Amino acid sequence: MAYVILLVTNGSYERFGMKMVGAPKDHNFAGFVIYDCFLSRISSILHLTILLFLSVHYCNLLFYFSFLKQVFRMDMLIIPSKAKVLMLHGHAESGPSFHQRTKRLETHLHNTFPAAPHPKHHPLFPGGIELHYPTGPIKLNAAEATRGGGHEKEFRPHSTSDPFRNPLRGKPESDAYAWGVGDLQKCEDIAGLNDSISFALEYMQDNGPFVGVVGFSSGATLAVILASLLEHPKSVKGFQYPPNFNHPALYFALCYSGFKLTSSTYKPIYNPKISTPTLHVIGSMDKMTEEARTLQLVKKCRKARVVYHPGTHYVPTRSAFLEIAVEFVEEAIGGGVDEDWSDWDDC
Repeated sequence: MAYVILLVTNGSYERFGMKMVGAPKDHNFAGFVIYDCFLSRISSILHLTILLFLSVHYCNLLFYFSFLKQVFRMDMLIIPSKAKVLMLHGHAESGPSFHQRTKRLETHLHNTFPAAPHPKHHPLFPGGIELHYPTGPIKLNAAEATRGGGHEKEFRPHSTSDPFRNPLRGKPESDAYAWGVGDLQKCEDIAGLNDSISFALEYMQDNGPFVGVVGFSSGATLAVILASLLEHPKSVKGFQYPPNFNHPALYFALCYSGFKLTSSTYKPIYNPKISTPTLHVIGSMDKMTEEARTLQLVKKCRKARVVYHPGTHYVPTRSAFLEIAVEFVEEAIGGGVDEDWSDWDDC
C-alpha cells in the first residue's frame, strides 16, 4: 500500500482534487490530508500517530478528539466528491435492465463530468459522476410479468394503458419489479408505493448524497415524489422516513414519460408546487403515458421544461435528445453549491 501524507493549510487540499471529510467549513484548519493510492482504509495506529503529532503542534485538542472519534467510526476517508445520480426504472423492469437501456445516456454523462485530473472535471465533483440503479422492492409474479405491454419499442400494448398496471410482455419473471401496483384510471391509492418511497429514501440515505434523479415512466413519477419530499423533509405527512433521515434537496429531476398521481392521498406531494428543476421528456406517439397525463405533472413543477421526441414509450437514445438531457443536468448543477450542500460528504 502506498500513502502520501500532505501537511496543508485551510482550503489547500482542494488543489489535489480531494475533500476533507468532517472538517468544519469555518475552521482555520492547518493539518494534513492522507491520500490512499489504493483507496483502502488506513490503520488506526497510523491515525493515532498522526493525531498525536498534530495535537502537539496545533493545540486544538477538542477538534482532534472529535476527529479521532469519527476515525474509529471509519467514516473519515478523504475521497473525491462525486456527483451521484439515482436512476429509477419503469414498471416490470429492474435496475440492471434499466442500466442496459440507458447506456448511451450514461456515456454522455461521464463524458460531461469526467473525474480529475481531467482538465474538464467539474470543480465541485472532482470524482466525476456516479449512477446508481436500485431495483424496485415489489417483485411481480409470472402472471403479472406476462400480462400486457409496456415498452412499446419492443412489445405491443395489451388491455390497458396504465404504466403502473402493465408489466413488460415476455419479460423474465426474475427481472420484473415495480414501485407500486394499481389502476390510475380509478384514482385509487397505489399498492406498495409508500413502501417503495421509504425504500428509496433509505437507499439515498445509505448511498448518497445524490445530486439528482433520472426516472422512466413510474420511475419518473417516483423521481418527482422524492424531489418533493426532499424539499420539505418530514413536513409532507403520510410517508415514512428512515430513522435519522438527513439528505439535502436535489439539484434536478429528469423525467421520461412521467405522470401525476391522481388519488387525494398524494395531494400533499404536489402542493406547494415542486421547486426542483425538472425536465420532462414526452414521446409524441406514446400510448402508455399520454401527453395530457405528463402535462398534469408538469403543471405541478415550478421550474419545468418539456421536450418531445418522435417516438413511443421509451428513453430516447438519439444524440440530440441525449445532449438536451446532459445540458439540463449540467445547467442544474451549475457552478455553485447550495448552502444546504456545503457540509455534505460522500458515503
